[in-house]
Amino acid sequence: MPALSSSSKASFAMPYGELELLLAALVEAPLDLVRSRFRKLRIREFPTPLHPGTGNRVQYDLRHVLALTAAFELNNLGIPQGHATYMVEAGWPELCRALLAAARGAEIGGQLANVPRTVGPIFAIGCGSISSKDQLKIDAAALSECDLDALALRPAIIVDTRRVVGALIDWAQSRGQPMVLALDKEIGRLQDDYGWCDCVVQGDEVPAPSNLSKASFLEDGPYFARARELLNTTDTTIIGLPSTRYRLQWLYDYLESPVPVDAPKKYLGLSREQARLHQFINRHAVNLGLLTKERYPLSWTSEDPVVAGLDLLPAEV
Repeated sequence: MPALSSSSKASFAMPYGELELLLAALVEAPLDLVRSRFRKLRIREFPTPLHPGTGNRVQYDLRHVLALTAAFELNNLGIPQGHATYMVEAGWPELCRALLAAARGAEIGGQLANVPRTVGPIFAIGCGSISSKDQLKIDAAALSECDLDALALRPAIIVDTRRVVGALIDWAQSRGQPMVLALDKEIGRLQDDYGWCDCVVQGDEVPAPSNLSKASFLEDGPYFARARELLNTTDTTIIGLPSTRYRLQWLYDYLESPVPVDAPKKYLGLSREQARLHQFINRHAVNLGLLTKERYPLSWTSEDPVVAGLDLLPAEV
């Protein structure tokens, strides 16, 4: 297979055949099995359809590779493909942050100076509950090995992203220095969207809802989905259940400090003079008895935070 251009402007792009080999090595499975599983993922259009067979060789960027390796590793643990892909999509910010922590440890991706020392390369998934529609609920975290007790309330399924980063580095090095530089740049872009960079909207700006969501979870965050779940939880009696309280606190912690691609969604509102989405979410969290960092006067609004917050959310697709 011909190598990609040796130009210093080469972008990170992994051909399908080499992705097959990487996946087979990670899950220690024969290529035939990898191909069979991959065909099923393509039917599911996961992570997004790439429309093969058009005469152009299919290539995968870093985000596609990360999503696919995580889904394959979860599937290899005996988790059905449908649940595995849901887990990857639902925990995408945490998966990206685990990869960023692994990249920091491998000294790739630039300085990655904003990665907190409390964050580690273990993508840990706690299975929460099954709703009335039989949809799996999860919570996820990017943890160091010594912090796995943080998920003691729930059994955790883990993916060690250091193996993925190591495999990516080996592959990039086999393609030459331009591809190593391209991988480094893509990890930097991942941090810009899913890391810990400051990303706020000025207080007098009201983001347009139509500009806040992208088509694919690879480029978007779960702010609206997590906000909707928290706001729809109005039974204060269930907060006494440890597993429920853990999940609700996890939802709120993210909504209070989301990844950069999600940060503008906090400030969704009707006008610059009125309360914003994150303020209604905060008031509801306080009513539920959750721990919050943000503080607002009790008299700041007379609106029902659940009704007002849900009214600001875009319609479910």
